[in-house]
Amino acid sequence: MAIAAASICFIACHGGPADHFCTFAQELKKNGRQVEIYASALTFQKFWEKGLNPISMQDLNAKEVAEKCKNCSVVITDVGDLFDEQVQKALAECAPGVTRYAYYDNPEDFVTVEYSATATKVMAAANRVLFANVHLEKVPVLDGDKVPVDLPEEKRVGLGYYPVENAQKIGRDRLEQKGEIRKEFFSKWEIEDQGQKILVYTGGCNDVYFAEAFPKFLEVISDSAGHKDFSKYLIVLQQHPRAKVDNRDLEILQKWNTDRGAGISFVVSDSATNEVMKMADAMIYYQTSMSPQFALAGIATIQVGHDDFKDCLVKSKLCSAVKNAGEFLAALDRLDGSDEVSSEVVEKGIGYLPDWKERLLVIFK
Repeated sequence: MAIAAASICFIACHGGPADHFCTFAQELKKNGRQVEIYASALTFQKFWEKGLNPISMQDLNAKEVAEKCKNCSVVITDVGDLFDEQVQKALAECAPGVTRYAYYDNPEDFVTVEYSATATKVMAAANRVLFANVHLEKVPVLDGDKVPVDLPEEKRVGLGYYPVENAQKIGRDRLEQKGEIRKEFFSKWEIEDQGQKILVYTGGCNDVYFAEAFPKFLEVISDSAGHKDFSKYLIVLQQHPRAKVDNRDLEILQKWNTDRGAGISFVVSDSATNEVMKMADAMIYYQTSMSPQFALAGIATIQVGHDDFKDCLVKSKLCSAVKNAGEFLAALDRLDGSDEVSSEVVEKGIGYLPDWKERLLVIFK
């Protein structure tokens, strides 16, 4: 499905899709396309660091954003914020001739109640939906109640993108830089390096995550510490970017640390996720679209939560999914003997296509 695009406008509210938009914008500009970018306060720096000259949306409402990009041929929003829905509707009123895409960046058909409910509204307001996972062009995505979203076939476009090259680079850097990054991290936090295994935990940012998933992870850790010497481990919390706004997870962690955290070394990271991945002996996660990156970078991966989050790693049996101390300890024991994950299996599961660049240019022909 090709469209004539004199100027393509990206509207980025959230960090995950903003990373994708950076890559798309660079590729489009390299091939002579005109690109404009409107960025939230959360995403502005990502584009700025890539030299893409974003325009801040911090003091703009949805109608003002729509007015500013109404002369573009194509406007693409992400799907994770109700502001995206407002922009889509405002554009439909002030510039009905503009082709409006909603970009569904997550490789999963269902993410969380909050995300999927919001995404459903944004997708309904758009002309078309561009799916990063090419499989979702044909496979139904689910709303907040896990009911298939009614999206006509002509509205769905599959791209086949995932930051595979970034994950592979992290894997290469990890082999070369792990010792150095580890040394700097231990020095920064004034921790004596006694050969501890570094377990990096990363999760989501929604009510269910804070009420159930993160507390379950902490429960599993404290229960496991009753059966294993956890002085051999350093646990690093890598917060979701939006979780840093209210720090609900830190409040939960502080209470847990007072009640049950004795003897367990825990650090709240202020480093970039890419950097902590390079020093990690294992990644532990729940509800994050980054999980395929962990596997693609060659890092042993464990999912811990109150319930199985059936993402591509779990469905393809590429990582352990645990809910109690016994299962977690067994997963830890398997870390040293972890087999290398097949990148082909991961790429197939996330709907990645090596020719995504060519497909991007065809879509915005």
